[in-house]
Amino acid sequence: MKPSARASQKPIILLIFSLLLIFLFDCSADPTVYMQTVRGFHQTNVRPEINPNDSGSEIIVRNTDKQVLYYKVDSDSNLIDFEDGVFFVQFDYENEFLKSISYFGKQGELQGVLEFGDTARMEFEIKDPNRLKTDFKKIEEQDKVQKFENKTVIKKFYNAKGNFVSQLPITSSEFWLYNKRIWGKP
Repeated sequence: MKPSARASQKPIILLIFSLLLIFLFDCSADPTVYMQTVRGFHQTNVRPEINPNDSGSEIIVRNTDKQVLYYKVDSDSNLIDFEDGVFFVQFDYENEFLKSISYFGKQGELQGVLEFGDTARMEFEIKDPNRLKTDFKKIEEQDKVQKFENKTVIKKFYNAKGNFVSQLPITSSEFWLYNKRIWGKP
């Protein structure tokens, strides 16, 4: 007995339908999957925060190693660059203070930001931690950022190859803005 044309098409239709389902599920992937791209970000005990907006979502991922990874995705969960090919910004903290900010490209490689003089990484060296704590307390007690003249922090700049470029002393109020992640995103 010869099978009908319809019966022989059934496995092909099922195969096409299965492939379509796999494709649809793959395209609606969890946007936090991108955090695996950045090599220096530790994947242990992560807490993602997804903030939707009109053009997609801002993703902020924190871990217990005091790292914060920040990136953006569109409504289809595709990465969106900030500028200059920077797709990820990583903030590293030590104790209660910001230690460094690093900028990464789409493949997780260090990427310079032209706005910051082609800087791929900024490190912060605190000269007087006690003075800085006192200044931070004063800033947080007020409604606006108080201006301080003292230069309590040294900001060091590195390029994408990891080479030291320059350094600059900054005030407690400037560092407070970096520490709270108000500054530092391209």
